[in-house]
Amino acid sequence: MASELDERDGFKDPSKIYPKREYVNVASTNQAARGIVRNELAMGGGDQNVSLDLKPMVASQYPFNAVKETVSGHITEIDDTPGAERMLFRHRTGAGVEIRADGTVIVASVHNTIRISGGDEKVIIEGDGEISYNGNLTLNVSGDYDLRVGGNYNVQVSGDVDHDIRGSYKELVHRNYQSTLKKNKTDYILGTHTETTLGSHNQFVKGSVKHYIEGSEDHFIGGTLKMTAEDEVFMTAPNTNIAAQSLTVIGDSGTIGGENIIGYDYNHYTGHSLTATDTISTNTAFITEQTTCKEFIGSLTGNADNATEAGRAGSAPLGPGGSAGTKVTGNGVSVDTTATELPTTTIMTDYITKSDRGVRLISLDNGDVLKNQIDKSVDYGGVSSRRLTTPEIRSKLRDPNTLSNMKFVGAQIAEGKLSPTYINATPPAIGRVVKNVPGAKRGITAIGRQSKGKTKRTQA
Repeated sequence: MASELDERDGFKDPSKIYPKREYVNVASTNQAARGIVRNELAMGGGDQNVSLDLKPMVASQYPFNAVKETVSGHITEIDDTPGAERMLFRHRTGAGVEIRADGTVIVASVHNTIRISGGDEKVIIEGDGEISYNGNLTLNVSGDYDLRVGGNYNVQVSGDVDHDIRGSYKELVHRNYQSTLKKNKTDYILGTHTETTLGSHNQFVKGSVKHYIEGSEDHFIGGTLKMTAEDEVFMTAPNTNIAAQSLTVIGDSGTIGGENIIGYDYNHYTGHSLTATDTISTNTAFITEQTTCKEFIGSLTGNADNATEAGRAGSAPLGPGGSAGTKVTGNGVSVDTTATELPTTTIMTDYITKSDRGVRLISLDNGDVLKNQIDKSVDYGGVSSRRLTTPEIRSKLRDPNTLSNMKFVGAQIAEGKLSPTYINATPPAIGRVVKNVPGAKRGITAIGRQSKGKTKRTQA
């Protein structure tokens, strides 16, 4: 009967909700108002690379903090504690809004956040800004999208990049432009490809270059065209034309001519003796009476047309004033002695290997030094093809195979991202470590300042 009277008089809660467990046998004044506990918004999760820069707050002092807490756990606070002035509107789930002493506004949501503006929206941030999405982000812009960056613009994408541009694409770079590709590049151009370079154009290729052109190809060069090859040069066409005011075609061996080739020259020299099996006919323009060549020099054995009388004489010398077959001069024209040097094997070897017009020896990126600076697969022992951050290195070292990869570990130590003492399991402050032995030991030196059950360090 007394219990029923107490409930009717307000000394007990008929709903059995109050007093809450934390207020049993203690003062019923809200603990947050007295500074015993502190109500916070739910700000779990987050991103380790994004710092919230929240300063620690001092505890509330009674009676400066006016707290109202509902049955389900909704809380409102208006705190006037000196140095900790704040306003808090907190849902029982932890979602809500907090305004701190320094004017920081925190908006926390444990589920979805929806913001709808019927008109325009403007956001002005005087300081820095960071946004971290742990899920996907989709941005739909029905009109134009303008982005202006006053400083540098850095984009890092761990996956693929796909651009679908329905209109034109224009790019203007006022300074240098650099592009680095670790793999292949493919361009498909359905129209005309025009490239204009007002400066120099350099192309360095370590591998091969192939051009397959179904139509024609034109090269118009205002200066000098140089082409050298360390092995061979092939040029094949049904009709090939080479024209020059001064032409030099030299070699210590090979073939010049063909069945229907007509030759016109000034002086002609042979590098070997012509035997009776060699045919020199009246159609050979440089040896006969009809020749336009002034002189043929070389060893000639056999009968030449228009030398029949010398042939019948048998012992008559062939050629004016010389031994048989050493010199034949056509039409009695005087000899031009301004002949060039005979291209012997020695001369051609020096020309190809030592002269400024010789073969250029090409060697790019010896030892793949430049390649390995871009692609770190070799330097990192196959663990990664790019440079890693310290958290990424720690994550990969959790794999025993990576931990035993001395090439990877050595590279990270050399780059200063991994301490040389990383392998030490004992912190530097610990003076000595004793291996585990069966049986319990109780130490005498306390570690830490725990109020209950101080732990001890074992003494060996």
